[in-house]
Amino acid sequence: MQLKTLNRQQGLYSKAKTMMKNNLIALLDQAYPGVNALFDNSPVRENGSHCAAVGGSAALRMRRPPCGEKWVDFATAFWHVDCVRNMSLTAFTERYRKWCKRHGYNFSQSKAIEIHAGVQDLIAMLPRDALTKAMVRQAIDALNAVSKSLEQLKAEMCTLAAQLPEYPVVMAMRGVGDSLGPQLMAEIGDVTRFAHRGSITAFAGVDPGADQSGTHEAKGSRTSNRTPMPVMQIRCFHFFHGLTGFPVCPQCGRTLAREYMPYCGRCGQRLDWKGFYKANILLPQK
Repeated sequence: MQLKTLNRQQGLYSKAKTMMKNNLIALLDQAYPGVNALFDNSPVRENGSHCAAVGGSAALRMRRPPCGEKWVDFATAFWHVDCVRNMSLTAFTERYRKWCKRHGYNFSQSKAIEIHAGVQDLIAMLPRDALTKAMVRQAIDALNAVSKSLEQLKAEMCTLAAQLPEYPVVMAMRGVGDSLGPQLMAEIGDVTRFAHRGSITAFAGVDPGADQSGTHEAKGSRTSNRTPMPVMQIRCFHFFHGLTGFPVCPQCGRTLAREYMPYCGRCGQRLDWKGFYKANILLPQK
């Protein structure tokens, strides 16, 4: 139960991180257009950062505060296009070298020249003042906080999943790693209850149904749980001095935790809520 809750939290924080990143990019497009495309993407550190070419000693990396992607670290120091453009090439190259050393990145003089040359024709919509700097820094801090929390959730999921008996079975599956493995165990549960891999496929609802009889053989068929089923029932229960109702899954017949869920958390059936306003109300038996 805890692993499933952590997985739900991870999904929520992943969406929040995407939202924070899009907000920061939109803000920087008005102060330093294209700064998010200066560096290549990179894998995630344990503290939530994405550093491409990491250098420096281990002690330096331990002292380094949590950061975002490399371009986010760069935007923290060079938050406006004039922060680069108002310096000479020599001065910027030296400052960029010190920035790389401080954050543990490999310094490249050709990259410094490329960055300095690229800002000459850029047009910023926001002025270089304290207010713009504060807005950029706040957006960066929010993104870094969510990124760090997300990595902590992933670490907790790995620790909790490692205590389950099915952990070695799931982790031995092809293509399953530290991120996907705990998510599978959170959503599927004990995989040892499935006799073969086809059983897991059927549980996920991606197995094509058979449509063959005599000389008839269909060329294609819909998968079982991929086709949304309409939610058309509300089951009511006695609650203190009144009634409370919950929508009912059309596949397994169990009540859903809340309305407008994309799929049933128990059987995996995808749900269609278009006709829910016409749902039948099932009153409790006296």
